[in-house]
Amino acid sequence: TWVDVVSSADATSQGYWSIPIRQIQLQQGGGSSSNPAGVCGTGSSTGCTGFLDSGTSQLSASLDQVVAINAALGGVPSIKQLPFDCGTAVQQILTATEQALSSSNPSQVANQVCGDLYGADTSSLGALLCNAVQTQLSADSGGSPTPTTVSRAQQQGTTLCQQLPYATKVTFDCNAITQLPDISFNIGGSNFAVPAQQYAYRDPQSLQCYSGIAAMGSLPPNTWVLGDAFMHLYYTVFDFGNATAPADSQETFLVNAGGQGSSSGPRVGLGALTPAERAAAAELYQQGLASKSSDAWSLASAALSVLRLMAASAACVLLDGTVEL
Repeated sequence: TWVDVVSSADATSQGYWSIPIRQIQLQQGGGSSSNPAGVCGTGSSTGCTGFLDSGTSQLSASLDQVVAINAALGGVPSIKQLPFDCGTAVQQILTATEQALSSSNPSQVANQVCGDLYGADTSSLGALLCNAVQTQLSADSGGSPTPTTVSRAQQQGTTLCQQLPYATKVTFDCNAITQLPDISFNIGGSNFAVPAQQYAYRDPQSLQCYSGIAAMGSLPPNTWVLGDAFMHLYYTVFDFGNATAPADSQETFLVNAGGQGSSSGPRVGLGALTPAERAAAAELYQQGLASKSSDAWSLASAALSVLRLMAASAACVLLDGTVEL
């Protein structure tokens, strides 16, 4: 399946292989599927955006997508009460951001707001909310907030804040992991399913099972990062087309051996691994998740990258470029 890379004016999207995702569904083993509310522009024709990134180990997404998918999967939040009032927190974020944008160096000062309010830990609930509210405000107002866009950001931010318990440490019943649905991404008209074994994991210390879908507050709404949890299930072809590869690029660039590479702009090709390759990749990935050590992660990442290249070798050839494992 080939799909054109899409461009975006959003700074966060720069440098990524960004592709459109038409739809995300939850698919049960029996073949039934559902469209989870709030996921990938449910009910609209716009879908969402996916970044293909081998440097990300798991599935990641913007905060709005993570809370929606974890709730739809039936996850149970570990956090029962937020450490702040949602309305007050969002108002503080917006007030500080507006003041920063009116300063002599608006971009730099605005980037400091979340750290000043919630500290250096970007994974904290406050920081996730702050980054998400700022990103939404920027997307809505183009960097120049108006009373209307600020009011809308207050409403959207407060609603999102109330769903924050579904952003992190969301648990699943370990005995029921195999009964969880696949997350199916419709890309270029084809469905690419990610089974529960790839988006849920068991913590080796607490022995609890958690959702491994990581929230990134700095991502624009309706955005997903398809990392190794996705890419080791499907080999990935990065085709620059007639575009020129950056001189300092260390990506792996592949084109179809039959001469079907893009003749214009960059695009991505996706294809399935064989059952044996998928099983080997899944085993290595789970070993890396369980160990949580840098050496094991490096080994698993390298092995998975080799498996992807092996799977692609029958249909693709390697262009001049540096292979980054």
